[in-house]
Amino acid sequence: MNLGTRRRDCRTSHLDTKRALLLCTVLYCTCYLGLTQVHSEDVDILQKLGLKGEKPSRSVPTGVIPFRSGIILTQRAHIESPLGSILPAAIWPKLALVLSVRSHRVNSAFLFTVLSGNKKLLLGLQLLPGSLVLHTGPNTSVALPYEPHDGQWHQLAVGINGQKVTLYASCGEQSVQADFGWDNEEGLAPELQGSFLLGRTNQQHASASFEGAICQFDLVPSAQ
Repeated sequence: MNLGTRRRDCRTSHLDTKRALLLCTVLYCTCYLGLTQVHSEDVDILQKLGLKGEKPSRSVPTGVIPFRSGIILTQRAHIESPLGSILPAAIWPKLALVLSVRSHRVNSAFLFTVLSGNKKLLLGLQLLPGSLVLHTGPNTSVALPYEPHDGQWHQLAVGINGQKVTLYASCGEQSVQADFGWDNEEGLAPELQGSFLLGRTNQQHASASFEGAICQFDLVPSAQ
């Protein structure tokens, strides 16, 4: 499943349809059939964070409510982890993040954020009323017209291929692309120093928090 391939013209429509169907199938299998991993090389980020699984790695943090196939984040949730423990350095920078989420509160919160070692924003997905905003650097972002706050489940994916990032919505039917606004020297080091935050943009509790359900948050090597 190579989510990093762009649609170029009408001749690629058949391939895009197959890719979209594959994405929907992965999401269906994970969320609605209760499967935790579809491919052996996939990384279940919720499990890596200790929030999901038969035997969580630690007690569930305050503000997190587990359910059969995922978690619910409330306003009190504060989830942060070293980036190297979430993102394998061996597959950076060719991978995809596949998500299925449902918002419970309308706000402008980030669903997730990747910060550098010096706390600069490197990658983040913000859910605004009427649009999804993909942040690819401290001052770089691109918006995709889309309504994430309608109370429905939404299937999203972020494909990373080198310095290019593509956001997919509606099982791949909608997409927007941007370049990273940083280079390797000021961004992610080879050992992936930095932080991964779920449900907010920084460590400050004053920032808006994502309140809703997440039933899938997988990291998929682009070779699949």
